[in-house]
Amino acid sequence: AGIIGTFTYDWSLTHVVESINMNVIPSAHTTVLEFGGMFPLASALAGNNCTLFSASVDVVFDGGRKCFDAVVNAAGDSVSCTLVRGDALAFSDQADQTPQIRFCTAQGIELAHVNPGVKADVANRIVSFTPSSGTVGLGGNAAVRIIGVGFGTVVDAVGVRIIDVNDASLSIACRVSSISETEVNCATDASETEIADGILELQINGF
Repeated sequence: AGIIGTFTYDWSLTHVVESINMNVIPSAHTTVLEFGGMFPLASALAGNNCTLFSASVDVVFDGGRKCFDAVVNAAGDSVSCTLVRGDALAFSDQADQTPQIRFCTAQGIELAHVNPGVKADVANRIVSFTPSSGTVGLGGNAAVRIIGVGFGTVVDAVGVRIIDVNDASLSIACRVSSISETEVNCATDASETEIADGILELQINGF
């Protein structure tokens, strides 16, 4: 025989993530994120007594990127955490990521509902670059402009090179001259070896 009963969903008791303070999170440096919404008060959290994670608040994005040292403010309307510099994640694990926020309370693990549109790109992404085709001389100093998101602002943190599609051991460095969150400019080194079919690689802090 089945058990018959009632269960009521009460929106006022539901933890909700309503906003995030940035939609493009650079992978070049550590970033503090802040989520706005309705969350349990800090006094209602049960320390690290939950077995699935080791803190009272756990924040992780779909692709596995974790946000550390998460805390709820006194009013219960903000969660802040620290996202360390970029991981080597596949593109599908970077773009349009939804945060998952869990709380350890006396009732157990409680998951926050995430409103539609609360998403973020959590690593650098190249949208386009010029020139994307054609031929440049082996003498070097050919200007390359890269457009995208999440590049940071530290010139020395960014490395760009053109790699031979048929032989990854062959590459030409592109020396970065300027950088912003959305644009990188560099100039190619001189080379004694021709690269007939190359791909552009951009790394930030080695990723």
